Amino acid sequence: NDTVLDYFAGSGTSAHATINLNRQDGGKRKYILIEVGHHFDTALKPRIMKAVYAEKWKKGKPVFRYGEFPHMFKYQRIESYEDALNNIELNETEHKNLLLDEHQLSYMFESDRKKSPTLLNIAELQNPFSYQLKIVKDMQTQTQTIDLPETFNYLLGLSVQTRQCFYDNNRRYLIYRGTVGQKTVVIIWRETEGWKQQGYERDYNFIEERELTKEADKVYINTDSIVPEAESLDPLFKRLMFDTYQ
Repeated sequence: NDTVLDYFAGSGTSAHATINLNRQDGGKRKYILIEVGHHFDTALKPRIMKAVYAEKWKKGKPVFRYGEFPHMFKYQRIESYEDALNNIELNETEHKNLLLDEHQLSYMFESDRKKSPTLLNIAELQNPFSYQLKIVKDMQTQTQTIDLPETFNYLLGLSVQTRQCFYDNNRRYLIYRGTVGQKTVVIIWRETEGWKQQGYERDYNFIEERELTKEADKVYINTDSIVPEAESLDPLFKRLMFDTYQ
């Protein structure tokens, strides 16, 4: 049940060895790899996928499989220091901010408050599945959608037990259920742009009918809601992301 940590993953030898050991003795070892090289997509990830499918390969084809070997790995692309700089906005004029796409995640830096942490410009998380950052890839600046729900899970320290999607006609609901310490936590994400009172009432009815908050000690939900036991995650998200003083 050990966890293998490799800060310089290279071609994925550590992961490959861990997978083979688990296959041989039925172990439950985990691995965490960190790699900044561009060969992640061309060498590292394909190697792990092949190692999971079969232990031995020849000329691009599996030689032999030892029956079922359930395995899942998750990879993330982390925002770099350069990405953070590319998304800083100086408060020189109010008009500059109006040029941004309304769903684009941007940073605001107040030059007269040098001791303050960079401020995340998320006034309202009305479109949590559409936020974007400007990133540099292959010497070109691109916009890329980022995973706000997953980011919040890590900041909160949520140990995820289930991740489910529900639909109320064209409304998408992303529901995480897990634990933080000894408490059961439910996190609800949905797009609320343009909602009026009727929209929030429909939202409440859907959540109640589906029993999405059942047996939860704590319920977080993005933006506003009329769900009695739910707390808006917006201020907590900001604090967890940039409050370096706690």
